[in-house]
Amino acid sequence: MRWPRGIPADLDPGTTARVERSFLVVRVVRGSLLVLFLVVAATAVQLKGWPYGVTIGLVLAAVLLAARLVADVRRLSAPGDRPPRGLP
Repeated sequence: MRWPRGIPADLDPGTTARVERSFLVVRVVRGSLLVLFLVVAATAVQLKGWPYGVTIGLVLAAVLLAARLVADVRRLSAPGDRPPRGLP
């Protein structure tokens, strides 16, 4: 297993899974807000009449970020490595 940055290697598997899951939740929330911002920015740029290249760049960035967000959501909802419910 590749350790995400910030997780010490000496934690038990349950704690490691909980920490990794919280990192993924933060990544999903942050990614969702960034995709929303890019879509709003692309709409504003289009309404301002700026060159189409700017709009295309913003839309491309939003699509790529959304694809990464989908991969993170799939990894977050994967049934493996789920921490046990309740306190150990």
